[in-house]
Amino acid sequence: MFFAPIEEVKIYRTGAVVRRKTSVSLKEGTNEIIISGLSNLADPDSLRLFFSAGIIGKDVQIIPFAEAVERLPSADINEEIIELQSKIQTLKKVEALWISNGNFESRGECSNETIESYLKELPSNLENLRANQREIDKQLKALTEKKEQHEIKEAFQVIKLVLESPEDCNANCEIEYFEKSVQWKSTYEIHAVADSAAINVVSRARITQTTGEDWENVRVFLFTGNPTVQQKIPALKKMELSFKPVFKGIPLPMRAPGNAMRSGMGETAVLNQSACDSVPVSPGQTEELFRDAAEEADAETMTMYRLSGRYTIPSETLGSMVDLKTVSIPAEMRIVCIPKLDNNAYLAALIKTENWSLKPSSAKIYLNSNYCGEIHIAPNPATEEVLMLSLGKDERISLNYEEIRNKTENVFFKGQKRRISEYAIRISNKSNKPCTVLVWDQIPISSEKQIVVDNIEVDGASVDKETGKLNWSLSIEAKTTVEKHLSYIVTYPKDKILHENFTQTVSRLKICPRCGSYAEGAFCPKCGSRLE
Repeated sequence: MFFAPIEEVKIYRTGAVVRRKTSVSLKEGTNEIIISGLSNLADPDSLRLFFSAGIIGKDVQIIPFAEAVERLPSADINEEIIELQSKIQTLKKVEALWISNGNFESRGECSNETIESYLKELPSNLENLRANQREIDKQLKALTEKKEQHEIKEAFQVIKLVLESPEDCNANCEIEYFEKSVQWKSTYEIHAVADSAAINVVSRARITQTTGEDWENVRVFLFTGNPTVQQKIPALKKMELSFKPVFKGIPLPMRAPGNAMRSGMGETAVLNQSACDSVPVSPGQTEELFRDAAEEADAETMTMYRLSGRYTIPSETLGSMVDLKTVSIPAEMRIVCIPKLDNNAYLAALIKTENWSLKPSSAKIYLNSNYCGEIHIAPNPATEEVLMLSLGKDERISLNYEEIRNKTENVFFKGQKRRISEYAIRISNKSNKPCTVLVWDQIPISSEKQIVVDNIEVDGASVDKETGKLNWSLSIEAKTTVEKHLSYIVTYPKDKILHENFTQTVSRLKICPRCGSYAEGAFCPKCGSRLE
């Protein structure tokens, strides 16, 4: 029987192509050989075998390890373990006899010479017995580890086949198959420095596998695609228009939009006689787990990362982390606050969405090498011009949000009420350096013709008329406080009760094409340029 260790793995988002390599001794003519190392989770229909030129293979079978041998190696080792355990028990009994025989009170009369001689020999004899026990314990530990290793191999399947060789030789053999219980997920580390013009994003991969075998010293390739997803191209169905029948009574539920126009969306074992050196991968040197970035290449329909060196990826663990690449992305550090909702200011990195080319994933955030937390990043370039990453609270800024007036009064002769609202916002820079702060607030938006919002005073803020969001971009000197005021009047019928309905809106932060300021709304609050 020949064992084929893993040489390389090509890991997809779900699943991996595993390539094993070994050498088999062949006699001239017909040879029946057995190659071990095929896991129970391997896809048997994906099995491919590669041999040196001139070797012809046939009658390939995949069978359990136990059927390929007359007696399991672990059973032989287990007999050795039982024999050593028996020796330890014997040594312990002898030790107990030496100790019990040293009790001369129960043995009647003994000469002083006998007692003295016995007590003189007792310590050395006990030490010899215990030394023998320690030596046997070491042998037991080694045999137990060896037994466990064999049991792992015995739990796997083996490949049984017949090879025809033109001469006596040592033939190279490579085995390739698809392994289902493997996956990798991308994750990021974002490193930011206050007042820096860029952030560094470390792209990493967490590789997990549950084959029951530790992959030791293997070459690793990562692919961004997923071969287990059905690759069928969708087909358009004929779309016909007709009148919907009218039903009296309980109305039928409506179909989701677009459902009427959308359709719902193995290999046999191969013996390849080409030479094994056709595999276009050169071995690397063993390195530490975290190292320089991987080599990125275009693999036709997906991206491939060729990891430098070799890796050991254990089974049944939380995964092995590897570095893929590090990119520097231009960013502007700004302080953002929403005093209406939170008295804390936050430091944020503002990034043009077009500059963020990485896939959606979770990210660990570090500011000045200090861990800030974890976020999920999934920007949508179609709706977001700017990606805003929170880097944590900024204690250099203190906020105060004061309600100056909130009064409701009747409007005579019109049958109406009006609510007058006025607020003051104070932003204090407690640091010794000037800073730029983005301050956000809002005015209500009417969804009814009878509700009118007017007499709006926003003290220089830009206004997003669709959402009612206000945006101030304030340059605040060190040890200085800036105050902004907001007021508006809401008029509505006096026989109605005014209701405030809050709905989540997508951030519409934009970049001014003239001065580069970040703002929401139609105009830049800094230079007045149109944003839309």
